[in-house]
Amino acid sequence: MSDRFTHTLLIVNPGSRSGKAPVSVAFDRLLELGPVYAFRVDDTNTARDAILELGGPDTRVVLGGGDGTLSHLLDVVLESGSTLGVLPMGTANDFARSLRIPLNLAEAVEVIVAGETRRVDVGEANGETFLNAVGVGIGPEVTHEMDAESKGQLGVLAYPVALLSVLRDAQPFRASLEIDGSEMSFNCLQVTIGNGIHYGGGMTVSDQARLDDGQLDVLCIREQPPWQLAKHALALRNGSADKLEGIEIYTGRQVRLLTETPMDVSADGELTGKTPLECRSLPQALCVFAPLVSPDVHVTD
Repeated sequence: MSDRFTHTLLIVNPGSRSGKAPVSVAFDRLLELGPVYAFRVDDTNTARDAILELGGPDTRVVLGGGDGTLSHLLDVVLESGSTLGVLPMGTANDFARSLRIPLNLAEAVEVIVAGETRRVDVGEANGETFLNAVGVGIGPEVTHEMDAESKGQLGVLAYPVALLSVLRDAQPFRASLEIDGSEMSFNCLQVTIGNGIHYGGGMTVSDQARLDDGQLDVLCIREQPPWQLAKHALALRNGSADKLEGIEIYTGRQVRLLTETPMDVSADGELTGKTPLECRSLPQALCVFAPLVSPDVHVTD
């Protein structure tokens, strides 16, 4: 285990799904490694200030929350040069799934204590960083459909429930994509640009997706009847949907997405803006505590 860390900054978002759970087990375990500065904050600016003041290359910044918490604080973690520790306390926890970080709090903190780190890619969309994926079409509509109450009551099941509701009225749109200079246009229901492996509560961008390959994976769901898309649900979950008619996957370092009219964009489960989108990969920009996985092993569980 590396001894380059002098202290730990533990930030827990009480607004996340499990944010009110006792984190004493994590605090006590991290305290064995050295000084711990702990905060429960639901204000992004307060958390950012804490990271800028206490973070640095010798700091573990441990974030307890969901994908939204990680995404909101990602840029300041990068700016500080800190190493990220993840305590999955949200609804989807897709970034933790992509890294095989246990969803159990006590087990997740042991990953940080073990001290193994990986460098992973970060995505950037219109100048804003993201970890999992940005989406246009069905994805933002699902985000619109869900609320804090449904997430609290249903947990990760809130995603498929919202998806079924959205599919009934899903409207196709014209998308123009430019991927590393190659252009294409088509009518589609969803475009997902993935940096990570999982998105949307455990869906898989591609069974070839990696967090450290310097590539974005672009999942395109072309216009099709709702019943056909529902039939493809399992393949979309395990990442094998590119083998099906009407679903295609492309890869590239830079992706430009245009729509005929501005459309909502969701990033890591949060509504963030409108199209057009300019996306790029920032290869291995983030250092994170994670179990070591052989680079030739793809993980979807």
